[in-house]
Amino acid sequence: SEFAIANSNGLPSNDFAEIIDDYLMGITHVIIDKNQVDTINRYLSVYRYFNWKIPSFLILSFQKSNRENSDDEFLYSLQNEGYLPDAVCHYLYELDVDCASDKDRSKIRELIDDFHIDKLHDNHRLFDIEALRRVNAQHIRKTTPTEFLAFIRPYINNYVNEEHNDGYLLKLATIHKSQISFGSQIKEFLSPFLLEKPSFSPSEMQLINSPQSLAVISSMHNLILQKDDALDSILQEMSALQSSLGIHGRDFYMPLRLLLSRTKHGPELDSIIKFLGKDEVLKRLSQYKD
Repeated sequence: SEFAIANSNGLPSNDFAEIIDDYLMGITHVIIDKNQVDTINRYLSVYRYFNWKIPSFLILSFQKSNRENSDDEFLYSLQNEGYLPDAVCHYLYELDVDCASDKDRSKIRELIDDFHIDKLHDNHRLFDIEALRRVNAQHIRKTTPTEFLAFIRPYINNYVNEEHNDGYLLKLATIHKSQISFGSQIKEFLSPFLLEKPSFSPSEMQLINSPQSLAVISSMHNLILQKDDALDSILQEMSALQSSLGIHGRDFYMPLRLLLSRTKHGPELDSIIKFLGKDEVLKRLSQYKD
C-alpha cells in the first residue's frame, strides 16, 4: 500500500522511520494492535522493496487506559518522579508476558534474553501505577549503596544547606531506603525530619501529651542521657524499657517516633536514634518530657 515516506521538510515520516528502525535493530517479531493492521502492509512494502527478511507479525487487542497525557509525557513524568528504568521495563514486560519462573529476571538485558513470543498473555492488562510502585520499590531496595546514592541525590539537593550538608542528607536518605517506592517520595520523610520546630496535628499533640506517652518520653530521655555516644545496644534497651514500664508496641513507639522523626511512619526507631545521635535525640525529647 502507498504511504508517505518523507515529510515536506525532507525528513522521513514517522511510519517509514519506525519500519527502518525495526530492521536496523534486528526485530524479528512485530506486535500490532488489531486496529492498526494496515501497518502490516507498510512493513511488507518496505521489506520487499529492499529484499529484507520479513518479520513475523502478531496481532493483539490492546485496551487503552484513560490517561489524558501522551506516552512521552507520561514516561518523562515517571523519570522525574524517580522510577528506575529497569523497574519500568520489568513491570511493562509482566503486563503482557508470562514470567512464571524460578529465576529472577529484572534487568532489561535479562528480560530481552528471556522473551519468547509464546509467553505473551492472551489478554493485555491495564497499567496500574500502584503495581508499578511495588515493583519499583523492589528495585530500589536491590540497589547497591553507590547506585542508591546516585539515584536519590537529585531529590535531596534542595535540602542541602549550611546545617545539613550533602553527606548528612545522603545518610538520612539511606535509612529511609526501604520506605520509598519512587525517588521523589523521599521528600515526604526529609521535609518533616529536618524541621527545627515541628508542627503536630491536634490528634498528634493529644497522643504526645497523654500521661502514658509522657512517661515513655521521660523514661527514654533518662535512658539516652545515661548512654555513651555510640548507642549500640539501644534496641535491646528499648525492649527492656517497654517491659519495665508495662507499655508496649504502638503505645511505646508512636510518641517517640513523632518526636524523633516528625512522622508516624518510617524506618526502625533504633535506626533513627543512631542516625540522630545522643545530643539531637535528647534535644528532640526534652521539650515534652515530664
